[in-house]
Amino acid sequence: MRLTIGDAKGKALADKRQVLSDIFSDVNANEPITLVFKDLGMQISWKLVFLIEYFGPMLITAILIAF
Repeated sequence: MRLTIGDAKGKALADKRQVLSDIFSDVNANEPITLVFKDLGMQISWKLVFLIEYFGPMLITAILIAF
């Protein structure tokens, strides 16, 4: 999930535990505020990233040496 202020490509809120009243303390009370929630979709696990990063080059090198 990604939470942004105003526009879908706006500034992302990094700390999800931060209180919204602290974020909007400098905004005019009469002005409407838009929060956009975006689902980032399927994510791969860090274990898969590790396996691809380290075993991929070793596998390719082994295949090149074998042929």
